[in-house]
Amino acid sequence: MKSADGRDAENVVFGSTLSNDRHAGAGFDYMIANPPYGKDWKRDQDAVRDEHDRGAAGRFGPGLPRISDGQLLFLLHMLAHVRSRAEGGSRVAIIMNGSPLFIGDAGSGGSEIRRWILEHDRFSPPCASATPSRNLPRPGRSSRARPGAARHENVPMREDVESFFEREVKPLVPDAWGSTAVNVNARGLPLRPSALTSAPPESCSSCAIGPSSPARSPCARAVPRWPRSCS
Repeated sequence: MKSADGRDAENVVFGSTLSNDRHAGAGFDYMIANPPYGKDWKRDQDAVRDEHDRGAAGRFGPGLPRISDGQLLFLLHMLAHVRSRAEGGSRVAIIMNGSPLFIGDAGSGGSEIRRWILEHDRFSPPCASATPSRNLPRPGRSSRARPGAARHENVPMREDVESFFEREVKPLVPDAWGSTAVNVNARGLPLRPSALTSAPPESCSSCAIGPSSPARSPCARAVPRWPRSCS
């Protein structure tokens, strides 16, 4: 297939991006995508799960998001095609709604994908669209413990757990007690109105994607709590 000016369009190929990577093994300088918002990936789930089971040898090793929304799978697909720093790195941009940035309990597929992105230094602050602040998502930079209990508290990392418990929990549930034995950290990617401030892009050499220092990400810890009795 040729473009109007005679250039070959052989890299435009047919197939499902999620279940059939037609560019496997290739790296690109620039990538941008606008995946469908809230579209499930049921049709591709067998191939996607098989590739996830391959771990680092596949595109989806870091985790699998909820079946009802495949936006993070498209992001993992793109990150699997970045060039190494030695090759000059890559720039990746993806347009998505706010939910993939923070939805998912600690240990869930969405949280684990965000953890991998942050810990591998593959994240730059997102830019919010120019919509009223009331329409912007409120990011949950929080953690949820999963000990089988029905209740938990999200405690900011900078705050003392006991002080938080006495101030926020005891006035509402006087006979409540808490435990910090089961704490799990989750990652949320902040998207705030302040992100609307624009700035000239960095040079490729200074922001090339690749392993570097650990990400400096905000997170929170969760403290499970239970009433003393069910009566």
